[in-house]
Amino acid sequence: MTRLLAVLGVLALGGGLFLAAGCDGDDSTSAAPSGTATNGASETAALSLTGTWKGPISAASDTITMHISQNESILTGSYTDSSGDAGTLSGEVSDHHVELTLIGTLPVDYVAVLTGTVSDDGNEMDGTYEITEGGSGTGPWHVTRQ
Repeated sequence: MTRLLAVLGVLALGGGLFLAAGCDGDDSTSAAPSGTATNGASETAALSLTGTWKGPISAASDTITMHISQNESILTGSYTDSSGDAGTLSGEVSDHHVELTLIGTLPVDYVAVLTGTVSDDGNEMDGTYEITEGGSGTGPWHVTRQ
C-alpha cells in the first residue's frame, strides 16, 4: 500500500503538463464583477502565463516546476518535479480557467489532468488534478510565478 501511494504521489506530481482550458464558447459581454473582464478573448490576451511556475502538488511533499510559453490561449512547455520526473506540457487558458495535462514516464507512463484557476493578478494558479492514464489518484495543486 505504501508503495502504491508513493507511485501515485509521483504520478500526481510529475508528468508533461497539458493546459487545455475549458471554454464554453460564450463570448457574451454581460456584466462582470469589478476587476474582471467581460470578454473571454480580451481576458486571455491580457493574461500571460509565460514564465516559470513552482509549487506543491498533491498531499505529497513533492514540488513541481513548470516552464510555460504562451501563444494567445495556447500553452506549451516542460516541467520537472522533486521526485526526478520531467516531461512536456501543453494546453490552453481561457479567462482565468486553465486545464493542464501532465505527461510523464516516472515510474510508469502516465497522464495527469490539472484543472484550476489563475489569480486575478496572474501570479498564482491552483486547482485539482486527476491521473487519467497509467495510474489513479486525485489531489490539489498550487503554483506561483517565479
